[in-house]
Amino acid sequence: MSTPSKVLVVLLAVFSIAFVMLTISHVAEETNWKQLATDYRTAALNAEGNLQAMLASNAAEKLALSEKQEELIEAKQDLEAQLGRSLDELANTQAELQAAKHQNESNANALTKLTGELNIINTEAAELRSQRNALEKANLDLQRRGIDLGERIRELTIQTTTMAQQIRQLQQLNFAKDEEIRQLQGGEPGAAPTGLAAAAPTDYAKAAAAPGEGPVRGSITHVDGNLASVSVGSADRVRVGMRFVIYDGDTYLGDLVVTATEPNEAVGTLENTQGTVRPGNRAVSLSGLASAY
Repeated sequence: MSTPSKVLVVLLAVFSIAFVMLTISHVAEETNWKQLATDYRTAALNAEGNLQAMLASNAAEKLALSEKQEELIEAKQDLEAQLGRSLDELANTQAELQAAKHQNESNANALTKLTGELNIINTEAAELRSQRNALEKANLDLQRRGIDLGERIRELTIQTTTMAQQIRQLQQLNFAKDEEIRQLQGGEPGAAPTGLAAAAPTDYAKAAAAPGEGPVRGSITHVDGNLASVSVGSADRVRVGMRFVIYDGDTYLGDLVVTATEPNEAVGTLENTQGTVRPGNRAVSLSGLASAY
């Protein structure tokens, strides 16, 4: 067999094999397509059910999203309102901060001024402390001098008291002697002594009326607490401020300082009382005694 024949036979064999294969493949594919169509239909039905379910779910989700959107819109409005309030508060805070800043600057200026004034005050206080120290030293010196003067005053007071006691003792002695003289001369107790110029005992009031003629004598007429009245007045040379010495016999009872006078009576306050003053006690002017003795 020739070569072309062999080639042709081979080609026929190959083509035959290819045709058989194609036929088998076509038959197989046709069978598969029917199955696939059934499967696809089932899948399509399932897909349609799933789609319906998905659409229902999407509708529910859409409704939920709508509600959520409304809530978000309301929340957005609330947030915008809060933002507006926050901005207003921020503006107020900034204004307050600015005012506080100005106030702080004013306080700083005032503090600087007060610091200067404090320095001046401290300087003045230092000077005042120096002056106070000097015054304290002077005060100590004055206190020492005051103590010395107090001691001297106490000494003089003691001496004055002693002298006053001695004067009263001498007055008592003089009154006793005066009474003895009057008794020796035959006069009544309380009558005028014969040494009063040339006046008679019955004319004692006239002799006492002449200034410088002797002590003014009288008696206590009334006593009310530390007030007392005496039986002699301005007609008998009694003046406001005159001091009478009061006796009961030879016993010293106290002093009467005249505060008011009438022609025949005088009123005064009792001082240095050493006993009970009663109406009828003798009263003799102290100034007259000093001139008489």
